[in-house]
Amino acid sequence: MTPHLSERIKNYVEIAAIVIGGIWALYTFVLKDKPSLALRRKATSSLEWKMTRDKNICDAAFNITLENTGSSTFRIKKAHLKAWICDELTLAPGQTAKYVDADNLKRSGIVFFEKTYLYTGNDDIENLGKPFIGRYNEGAIWNESFEFLMKPDPKKIALFYITFYEADHEEEPFEWTYQWDYIGGVDSNENKNAINPEKDQKHLAQK
Repeated sequence: MTPHLSERIKNYVEIAAIVIGGIWALYTFVLKDKPSLALRRKATSSLEWKMTRDKNICDAAFNITLENTGSSTFRIKKAHLKAWICDELTLAPGQTAKYVDADNLKRSGIVFFEKTYLYTGNDDIENLGKPFIGRYNEGAIWNESFEFLMKPDPKKIALFYITFYEADHEEEPFEWTYQWDYIGGVDSNENKNAINPEKDQKHLAQK
């Protein structure tokens, strides 16, 4: 084999190795690295009822967890908490079942609480103490509980709803979660389970 031919073969081998390495790097990024860099978040909630010393007053605790389950950092710049009192759920004559969701309850309910928490300035330190506001690095978790004193009523429903936004001017939420139940949880467990079998209702915002 002549030195010239040997050199050409060597060059071809090196080029092939570079191409194969590039293909492998691209394959690894698309299938493994890129998905992990996508924004991944998880919002969950629960609703707890506690009786107070006054039997005519109960305590509603709306417990919320927001977690960064991906590897990319995101920042929450607005959190909007809203609560309604709604009429009890009923079926029309001859109706055996119907679909119930938060939108239906909101349309028939009366707002009794509403508050917006906003990111202000350019420093996370300035926003300490504001529920859910700030930067979420990989694995970051924020737990928060909002409590309300309410009069127990087996014929009224309390709906609690929170939405999260990446920017204070956005209209579409980044994530949200909600819970509803008869006020005080005083309705029979059997009936509540028949109407609302999934106590931990979580909805992921679709991009």
